[in-house]
Amino acid sequence: MSLEFRNSIPVYYRNVRRSGKPCKEYVASGMAAELVADVDQTSKEQRQQYRDAERQSRQRLKEADDSIFTLERKSELLNHAAFYAAGYHQRKREWRLKRVQETEV
Repeated sequence: MSLEFRNSIPVYYRNVRRSGKPCKEYVASGMAAELVADVDQTSKEQRQQYRDAERQSRQRLKEADDSIFTLERKSELLNHAAFYAAGYHQRKREWRLKRVQETEV
């Protein structure tokens, strides 16, 4: 998108692709060119603000997800420690009480 001046008259062009090749497309000249350029610039800034807000939202969600994962991992470790301390062991993902072998005296 560019606002060019030809013989001191503003002319507005948009950059587009036709058949995969970049080219300029005439939009308007004179006062209309300046108005269209302002509208396009405003919408470009709004799209950028929306992208920034989306990026920040995704970052916050990622941080929350990471902290939930950390909490889940720590609680799993605490659970395992509690079972081991109570005399259990894990066999095929199942907690079983260890057998106590009595010794003959």
